[in-house]
Amino acid sequence: LRRFLIHPYLPFALIVDDLEPLDSNVAHNKKMWVVRWEHPDEDDKLIPFFPYIKSIIKPVLKTFIVIEIQLSPDGRWLVIHDQSDWRNSDSFVAIPVEPDNPKYFGTPKLLGKSFFNSKETSTAWIADPLCFVACYGGSLYKWELDRLLNSSDSDEGEIDENNE
Repeated sequence: LRRFLIHPYLPFALIVDDLEPLDSNVAHNKKMWVVRWEHPDEDDKLIPFFPYIKSIIKPVLKTFIVIEIQLSPDGRWLVIHDQSDWRNSDSFVAIPVEPDNPKYFGTPKLLGKSFFNSKETSTAWIADPLCFVACYGGSLYKWELDRLLNSSDSDEGEIDENNE
């Protein structure tokens, strides 16, 4: 078990686990799960979660390398620090939390790419307007998440980029 994150007010949690042992020389593939403890079907209380199935940003990826997952302070967004596509560098992906969706998540939105050494990353949240901030040494990135909800979804399933 790598990460365990409980939503602040909805009846679900996220789990990220390693498919390879930490001491192996193999890249650490991750698998993410959604635990829905109030779901009526026992077999569907634990479901796999791979956000790129709904998008065109990384549809051919066979691995999922998650550095970090965070829920926004208000619980409306999940942000993933992703290193799955190492050729295109790290990226942050924001996924809206949808309380009326049985799987709880909407279409992923690409916040940005071209980040540097992920070991030197620090992140923070701004409350009003809701923003996600990442710092990489001399670079500071800020994304206004609520602006993503108001953007047009003309290309169904496409991840929108929102660099500022």
